[in-house]
Amino acid sequence: MILAWIVDTVLRTKMKYLKKAIVPIVLSKDQGILQWYKDMVDFSTGSMFAALKILSDPQNQPAIVCCKYGKDRTAIIAALVQGILGRKKADIIEDYHKSEPVTQASSPVRTGQTV
Repeated sequence: MILAWIVDTVLRTKMKYLKKAIVPIVLSKDQGILQWYKDMVDFSTGSMFAALKILSDPQNQPAIVCCKYGKDRTAIIAALVQGILGRKKADIIEDYHKSEPVTQASSPVRTGQTV
């Protein structure tokens, strides 16, 4: 993957080769994004439960949920809250995708920032 990134950077290919290297991993059942989200829930159960407990207390409402490093943990909490409140799965997924333009625009890869 590092070689693909170097080639893309030198040749200015808009990450063509890096995408080709990453896509099979992302779509993999064992290592892909779905497994990553499942692992995130497994390893963060305590903090997610704490967040839901705080959000369920009427004294803490209205509330805003933020994440310092990205959208993933925040999205899981938001999806859980929406699901608990009876929102349709399709609506929850649609809300999740609304954050993509913002997170892509601020991505270090897109902005040229050093990570």
